Amino acid sequence: MLQDSGLVLREGFRAPQDAEAMALLRAAGAIPLAVTNISELCMWWESYNNLHGRTNNPYDSRRICGGSSGGEGSLIASAGSVFGVGTDIGGSIRMPAFFNGIFGHKPTRGLVSNKGQYPPARDDSLDACLVAGPMCRYARDLAPMLAIMAGPRASMVPFKTKVDWSKMTVYYMADDMGGALCTPVHPEMKDAVRKVVRYFRETHGSPVAELALDEFRYSAQIFTARLAGANVPSFASELALLKGKVPVWRELFRWLLRRSSHTLPALALCLLEWLSPKKGHPSLVRMLARADVLRDRLDALLGSGTAIFIYPSHPEPAPFHYQPMLKPFNYAYTAIFNVLGHPSCQCPVGISRTTGTPLGVQVVAGFYKDNLCLDAALEVEKAFGGWQQPPTK
Repeated sequence: MLQDSGLVLREGFRAPQDAEAMALLRAAGAIPLAVTNISELCMWWESYNNLHGRTNNPYDSRRICGGSSGGEGSLIASAGSVFGVGTDIGGSIRMPAFFNGIFGHKPTRGLVSNKGQYPPARDDSLDACLVAGPMCRYARDLAPMLAIMAGPRASMVPFKTKVDWSKMTVYYMADDMGGALCTPVHPEMKDAVRKVVRYFRETHGSPVAELALDEFRYSAQIFTARLAGANVPSFASELALLKGKVPVWRELFRWLLRRSSHTLPALALCLLEWLSPKKGHPSLVRMLARADVLRDRLDALLGSGTAIFIYPSHPEPAPFHYQPMLKPFNYAYTAIFNVLGHPSCQCPVGISRTTGTPLGVQVVAGFYKDNLCLDAALEVEKAFGGWQQPPTK
């Protein structure tokens, strides 16, 4: 199938074989319908590129569908397919699932093979962040899809264990405690978190507790430190297919003249990478140390499999096209869990009264406790209706 990754230099390229996760799904009877739109080289959270154009949000075509798996999210939400596969290195499953009002699960790191993806991670530290996972309208489709995609590793997750929610503690945070690089969380997003927590408490008698984990305020810095600390070619090299580097300043000038082969977010990422501290810099070391502290704190709460953590999927409902350039680090609400490695499932929680687009929360669990995320998704769907058909006019 087509595998151009939204890059003009790869126009027309077809993968020689299925990625391992896709091969497992095909062997189980799944029928691929299409390869859907993404951001250029999968590194932005709005899906447009110079090969296939821009994909819109089915609830409001003026707004983004997310990225990088945005075309998949938009198609599934529009009932164009039953389910789909996304990849997630910083939220590329969960953000499109959120903006389009469907379910999207980022599995525990290493649970699903990354073999056959493009662009590849090229480094163990990034490979641990990158993972493929299921996207679907109905929560009940998540578990069978994930069990198939995990292949021989599926036995690491207790899919068949019945969850007694009366004995599960529900931890939550309604925001990142004031991170400097992210915009404030929309009141309706905070309310969605509290509604989900209240449902578990009132329906199941689950113990609930609000957390104040200060490390979350550094989520964006932690994620960028993870990228900067990896032994990989520069993004400018990836854009040039590792044959030299894209001349960024020249391409920016060409972009102003509408003649560049690259999108503005891709060129901006090249500049950010160039300006950022390099591997070994004390600021990066400090941020990665914060990640280790946060991972340990979450493990202490979630590792035994007796708790989940509820967190916003994003600071706000789907923004208008191009607005992500004004708030580029809002992806940090999902990206932090790529660095930490915990499973995280985006669940729709109704429609915003102010924007008419979906609301949602992330359900996070301990390592290889993906079944808790998926069972919680069933509960959230039952309580709040799950996917709601986009308007037809």
